[in-house]
Amino acid sequence: MDKIAVATGAAKGIGRAIALRLARDGVDVAVVDMDLEGARQTASEIEAMGHSALPIRTDATKSSDVNEMVQTTLKEFGRIDILVNNAGGREGKERSALSSIERRGLESCRCAESQRGLQLLRNLGV
Repeated sequence: MDKIAVATGAAKGIGRAIALRLARDGVDVAVVDMDLEGARQTASEIEAMGHSALPIRTDATKSSDVNEMVQTTLKEFGRIDILVNNAGGREGKERSALSSIERRGLESCRCAESQRGLQLLRNLGV
């Protein structure tokens, strides 16, 4: 499979599992997370499978970070075929420990992240 993926929230948890699964399926992955060290660890595991990985520190709530992440990915890989919007914004808290206000904020963040990411890709013709 000759595909390129961007996986946000890929330093740990579900995002990491998705990034690793994509690599097992033959996909090269931009491993995106606010936790750069965790992203590097996930990227190392992907590279050990024989696939390319690019760890990128990105705060998905900041348009400037998202723009830079997309540009970096395009410079390295030339295109983006798959976008996994998994950035959470929980800052290490379990979902059950979040207040209802924090949960609503998390859902708003994910919605905004998806909309920003998709609009940016459309603008770039990806």
